[in-house]
Amino acid sequence: MQRLTLRAEFAIGIHDMKLLTRKAKEIDPQFSIELIKARRRLKMSQADIANALGVSIRAYWGWETGRVNPYDLTQAAVLSRLKEMLTEKREEAA
Repeated sequence: MQRLTLRAEFAIGIHDMKLLTRKAKEIDPQFSIELIKARRRLKMSQADIANALGVSIRAYWGWETGRVNPYDLTQAAVLSRLKEMLTEKREEAA
């Protein structure tokens, strides 16, 4: 059993090593903070936001916790969409 665990961890590590190494250098804590603030203002769950953005819950969770950051272009698109959602919510409330 222990061998299987080690092999699974190794396989995952090799598969994602390049991405994780690259993304670790790009972590921007401000992005995570902006996501959390927007989600709270929208009164939505992580799953709801992930669905609205068209990403997996796991990906969104990684962004919000600061474990993973999307590339700069994706960050800009995500923040732009969240701003649109906030604007729509304000207009609905008015």
